[in-house]
Amino acid sequence: MDSPDSSTSSGYENGRNKVLENKGLAISQLTLNAELNEQAYPQYAIKLKETKEQGEVLTLSIRQFEDIQWLYNCLRKGCDKCGIIYPPMPDPPADFIEIDAEENIDRKLRRESKRVTRYLDSLTSHPTLKSCPEIEIFLKEKVLPEKEEEKASLFSKISSLFTSKSSSAFIRDIDDFFELEQIYATKYEQLIRQLNEAHTEVVECLKRLAGQHGHIGACLSMPVDGVSKRGKKMIHIHAQMTSYFKNFQFWMELAISSSQVTLGQAAGFYWAYTCNELEMFQRRKDLLIEYQEANATLGKSVGQKREVAAKKQKEVERKLEECSDTARDEIRWFVKKRSKDLLSTVQEYAAERSKYEHKILLAIQDSLEELRKAPE
Repeated sequence: MDSPDSSTSSGYENGRNKVLENKGLAISQLTLNAELNEQAYPQYAIKLKETKEQGEVLTLSIRQFEDIQWLYNCLRKGCDKCGIIYPPMPDPPADFIEIDAEENIDRKLRRESKRVTRYLDSLTSHPTLKSCPEIEIFLKEKVLPEKEEEKASLFSKISSLFTSKSSSAFIRDIDDFFELEQIYATKYEQLIRQLNEAHTEVVECLKRLAGQHGHIGACLSMPVDGVSKRGKKMIHIHAQMTSYFKNFQFWMELAISSSQVTLGQAAGFYWAYTCNELEMFQRRKDLLIEYQEANATLGKSVGQKREVAAKKQKEVERKLEECSDTARDEIRWFVKKRSKDLLSTVQEYAAERSKYEHKILLAIQDSLEELRKAPE
């Protein structure tokens, strides 16, 4: 039977191979490695391999979470098109300070590596954002430009969108594509949110189960009478049962960590991503209302005011068409990427769960075999 591995490392690599042409930036490989700095907070070592005429060029940059915030804010400001579905920024990293077991630090670094890599992958493969120069600066420059202080938090900005004038107004979309996609996205958001909540509940139950097994194993390790024949038998049984419960707890904790890295991260990421899609629909609906109001104003205007109203109507119409064109490309790309990524994630999750369930079964079989060898 496999025994718990006591060795740990300072970080985990999560790489991908892809060629992406981005204003002269051709990524052949992007590797991210999360490690702890001196203050016990994660930092991200990003290795970028570029394909150029003279060969491959390797660039290494060290980033912290505030640098990811900088990139997110730059993309929201510098590439502010109405039809963009922005990839959700990762949550702030977990607390690494109050962790005693080094193996737990190792697992958390692996989760941290994978979730930040997922975000960067969604940016460098994004149909619109991948051409923004800020991504190249983030991946290649040693030092980022001075960060501007945000005057309003991200959450207040998003909340303001849902309290805008179109939030209380009923309006039918002029394009059936967006009308049907918004209905679908609303239902999908509810389903993937339920998946995310259900996965969280399962993980919490598995944590409690692993904890109870560890508690039982600790109780069985208490000293018993080892002089009598019966006492010797009890010592043998206690030792085997303690080994079983501790091994069960070990493999269960690995299964929990694997589940959080695979299905847990994907469910949370695409739930937030779908919320951003609904946010995009809200922005487009605001623009649609503005367009209808401009048409109404044009119909009522006469003389010189009509010329001004016509100019306004044309400008809003141009923005609406640009938004719709961008949104169509974004939606088609996002739906395809989401489906493919979630399918591969579920397959990976199932394979990992099967592997760890097999390890637990072997632990049970080995313990039963040892119990049969107990002295009479």
